[in-house]
Amino acid sequence: MSPFHAAIFGFDETGQETLRFLYEYGQFIYPDEMGENNFTCDVFDANLDKLKGRFITQYPRLGQSDSGIVWHNSDNRSMDFWERLRANIDSLNYVVLAMGDDEKDMTLAVDIFNMAQRYRKDELNHFGIFVRSYDLANEQRLEEIASIHANRGKKVIYVFGKMSDLYTRNRICDDKLENAAALFSYVYGNIENSDDNTIEISNETIQKAKDVWYERHNASRGSYDKYLDVLRSESQDLSNAYHIYTKMKMVGYDELRDTVLETSGSSYVSLKRYKNLPFVANLARLEHKRWCASHYAMGYMPMTEEQYQKNSSTCDVIHKTHRCLVSWDKLNDFKEAPYQYYDELVVTTSFGLFYNKEIDDVYRNI
Repeated sequence: MSPFHAAIFGFDETGQETLRFLYEYGQFIYPDEMGENNFTCDVFDANLDKLKGRFITQYPRLGQSDSGIVWHNSDNRSMDFWERLRANIDSLNYVVLAMGDDEKDMTLAVDIFNMAQRYRKDELNHFGIFVRSYDLANEQRLEEIASIHANRGKKVIYVFGKMSDLYTRNRICDDKLENAAALFSYVYGNIENSDDNTIEISNETIQKAKDVWYERHNASRGSYDKYLDVLRSESQDLSNAYHIYTKMKMVGYDELRDTVLETSGSSYVSLKRYKNLPFVANLARLEHKRWCASHYAMGYMPMTEEQYQKNSSTCDVIHKTHRCLVSWDKLNDFKEAPYQYYDELVVTTSFGLFYNKEIDDVYRNI
């Protein structure tokens, strides 16, 4: 298993959102001998000094030296840029190009593709180049160039942010990710309180989950504090829904999904079926790492014991501090709630929803 290494070229709004996304979803559990810090993201932009200040002020953890983020005030016109790219090309997993110009982005994508083919020891395995599309008129040509630069028929260059993808029924009218998040939140909140840790999933359940989601959101609008906390909670519901596939991929269960759904898919989600699986503990650790990273990417910082005693609350949405921004083992020191169990519950809920026939469409291709 190798560390996670990404690079972002261009640090405008897209680059900044990409960094926050990669910081959250680039967290994995590694063997003890590999240590704690296995996330690296190189950020390149010739105007970085002008762009970085506001970003670090909003998200202070991402500016710390041990965050894994390496800042480079240069672009592809400098020798330093190409020397660093050549030195790291073998370890890179994700390359994101968002320099604001379709021509520059795709030209650089092709150059990086050629460099990767020439120098990567693992060829193009576990490697992808993501090019932001800015102009609707260029979309077809960008896709054609991307399709040509494939590796044995497998895509390496991906075009994202296309206008033709943004304005679709699925995104505007049928927000599948939000529906999936609402259902995850509903099941997570209700399954533990059921008599046998089991909850039936039906069309009525899915509709009820949506109703609860919107009721909670709308009810919070009368209080700024509550509204911020609901937005924070919703962000975790969205992440939990989006992260299901990652958890399944980590244990190789994603490849069994269609078979399981065909032969034994159930209209029930049951904790008993999954909570004793041997790898639940490691996936719970992974979930906690993702949760911490997501809060750091929202601008949160750890809450001191003094702050906790003063506020009597684990989360301060105004000052953006949270008591649980600590290591997994440290969670057991907090006696007010079973925080490790909450992470385990996210994992078992993920398994239950992933292998459920009735909601297959909700969680497919979100």
